[in-house]
Amino acid sequence: MKSSKTMLNKIVFLFFFAFLILIGFENCSSLGKSQYSMNKIQAENYLTAYGEHVFERESCKSCHTLHSDKQNATTVSLDGFGGKYSSNWLYYFLSDPKKFMDQPKMPTHVHLHDKLLDKSTFGEIVEEKGTKRQKRKFDRTWNKLMLQADELSMEIPLIKSGNPDRTEVLALISYLQQIPSTPSKITVDSLIHVKLREKEQSWDNFVLDENSITMQVAQLQESIENGKVLYAANCASCHGLKGEGGTGPNLTDEFWLNGGTDLDIARTIIYGAVKKGMLSWHFQVNPTEAGELLAYIKSLSGTNPKNAKYPEGVKN
Repeated sequence: MKSSKTMLNKIVFLFFFAFLILIGFENCSSLGKSQYSMNKIQAENYLTAYGEHVFERESCKSCHTLHSDKQNATTVSLDGFGGKYSSNWLYYFLSDPKKFMDQPKMPTHVHLHDKLLDKSTFGEIVEEKGTKRQKRKFDRTWNKLMLQADELSMEIPLIKSGNPDRTEVLALISYLQQIPSTPSKITVDSLIHVKLREKEQSWDNFVLDENSITMQVAQLQESIENGKVLYAANCASCHGLKGEGGTGPNLTDEFWLNGGTDLDIARTIIYGAVKKGMLSWHFQVNPTEAGELLAYIKSLSGTNPKNAKYPEGVKN
């Protein structure tokens, strides 16, 4: 009886050992491939894996690097890009960068908005980087990719109300949204944060009222040009280069989400309106720069730029 029990234990052990060997063999067979890519496909981030394929196919690496310490005069670093912008903003930006940048070098990728996710293309990705199980049950893997595309499309108001937009732009957005920060980027960001904390000291005991430095600067004609530079660098990505609106509201009409008086606009710049999607710029600008921004925004009133966004909020 005892010997048969021992024999059974040995058999169980041998089966378990053989199972571990098989797993190890499957993992080892993937050596030499991009580990970052393998992790995405094997972690079932299928839309992101497809997006990496699009990123490479569109030759994005010729202008972008994923490592900030490798950035030079001809490349733009995407180190830590994930989560920096909303998926909705990226959707519009990729279709027409000119609306968000002054003299952009970034080409349009509007064709990706019409190019459907391709099952055979995804099959090649899975064949190269997927597990045996993912290859064996490819239809199930493909269906999961479709679900991930549908989920991401719900973050984009333009398409969430209609049929799911299962196009390659969603895959590229998914990839961009998951680009992590390298250790060197994290170090640099921490140093920048320290400087921002130091800059915050300029707001100590600051009271925003009609007599504050912010409101005084906003009345100066020369503040408009300075404000224009600040606006292009910090605000145009959401409100459009000419204030016409984008993911953020139109700044050229008479309608305002958070009040349209000078004080209201200044408060929105400085303190934000997080529930409505407007972040605080407390850390990024000082009281004088806030006044310059206010001066420029006021100068946009009634300019009626092309493709202006529909009115939002209450008429001032």
